Order: sequence, then structure tokens, then C-alpha cells
Amino acid sequence: MHQHIFKLGRTAQLSRRPTRRIPLRIAPVLALAVVTGLANPVYPQSQEPSQPLRTIVQSFQTAWNAHDAGAVVAFYTDDADQVMNDGPTTVGRQALQQWWRSRFASMEPGRKIALTIAAVRLITPEAAIINVIATSGGHNAQGQALPASADRGTWVVVKKSGRWLMAALRVGPAEHAPAR
Repeated sequence: MHQHIFKLGRTAQLSRRPTRRIPLRIAPVLALAVVTGLANPVYPQSQEPSQPLRTIVQSFQTAWNAHDAGAVVAFYTDDADQVMNDGPTTVGRQALQQWWRSRFASMEPGRKIALTIAAVRLITPEAAIINVIATSGGHNAQGQALPASADRGTWVVVKKSGRWLMAALRVGPAEHAPAR
């Protein structure tokens, strides 16, 4: 008796060959390898997203330096949230746009930010964490240097329709070197 497999409109016959038995001492090792492989998949290098993730950080910096709330919020998912230092959680693209609009309106027009990526960690092919150091400074209308500040941020980004977007942003004080 032959079994049939239907695949893309074609029929293939499976022959009955004698099966090889796996020695009992090897079976647990194979089972462990299969389970470990499923729990910790290895993603091919072609899926390594560090350059697209670095690009989102650079583009976000450009939008921030233009003080363009709409352009900044375009980097967020519709249901994104953010927490800035000890402030409240802002949720949703509309609320985030209002938050950024207010933030830029209260800021010196010459204030700029420089974002440095400290680490990128791929969680899945569609989710990553980016740790960023933000250094802010610039010059006021009279050409005087604005006070500099530094923060660190954790971005949770997700890939939606082929585009990386921020699902969550957490910003807190920059890490300070330990005193000697």
C-alpha cells in the first residue's frame, strides 16, 4: 500500500523503506538539541537590522533638531508610549504629538540634540531594543552657548509593514562615571 502526498497539484508516492532506529542513548541528546534550537533560534546575518535601526536614530535626531513634532511622532507606532524622566506616561500618537509640540514650543530655538547609540539588541526579527545617549546643547539667538545636558534612552522598536517604529521610549538621567 502506498501513501500519497498532494503538493502543488502533483502527487508523490512514499515508499515503505525500513526505518532506522536511533539508539536510546542518542535520543535524549537529539531531543535536547531540537528543543534548544526552537527556544533560541539563530537569525541569519541577512536579517541583522543594525543599519536600519541606526538609520531610525539618525532620522529621529534630524526631526528633533528641526523641532518638528509631526516628523518626530512619525517614528512612533499608533499606540506608542513614552516616559520622560519622572514625568507621566504619554500614550498614543495624538497625545505624543501634543507633548512634542509643547516641548519644542518651550525650548530655545537653537537647542540641538546629538544621539549616540550605546547598544542595539535584536529580540526577534520584528522587535529590538536600542539604548541611546542623548547630549543636548546649542546656541541661543545671541550666539551664547546653551547649557548642555545628557540623558539616556531606551527605545523599544518594532517592524511594521517593513518599517521600524518606536513602540516605547523611556528617558532617564545619563549614567555617571563612578567617583574615584
